[in-house]
Amino acid sequence: MKNIWKIILISRPLHLLLSLVAFLILITSALQLVTPILTKFIVDDIVAKLQGHNGSLQRLIFLIVVSFLMSFVGVALTSVSNRLGDLFAGKLRQYLTEKFYTKVLTLPQSYFDSQISGKVMNQLNRGIYTIYQFLNGLSNFILPTFLQSIFTIIVLFYFNIPIGFFTFILFPIYLTLSYYSTVRWGK
Repeated sequence: MKNIWKIILISRPLHLLLSLVAFLILITSALQLVTPILTKFIVDDIVAKLQGHNGSLQRLIFLIVVSFLMSFVGVALTSVSNRLGDLFAGKLRQYLTEKFYTKVLTLPQSYFDSQISGKVMNQLNRGIYTIYQFLNGLSNFILPTFLQSIFTIIVLFYFNIPIGFFTFILFPIYLTLSYYSTVRWGK
């Protein structure tokens, strides 16, 4: 994890783009929960109307329209966020490539007397490509999924504390099982 922070700190010229991507990921993760919450209110209104209580047709139409608009905005912002995440990963790849090749080209000739230059270049390319792939996956999948999970647990705690608690407990259980199965598979 500390290496990821070092890479992010090295990429100082891209911090504005990174901040924008992080903000959009946060907003889109929150918007993913608006539709299910509005659906709950829509169903409550329909049930109230069917049971002869004070269900309002105007409120029902308003909730459906807001739900549609929030879904549309969420999809649009997710597309923009994914595109900017791809752009950030690409710009970071270019930046790291320029920075590392500049560093390699300024090394003294004596360094290459004891190293195979193709090996050094291949390691740099592989490292940069791995960082690019990871940050691309992080911005487009891992971070949004993680934030959506946190927001979902918060909403579940709000509506039903036991269900929120049991959902929260699933994550450490899952991570523990994944860890032990990975260790066992590695052996």
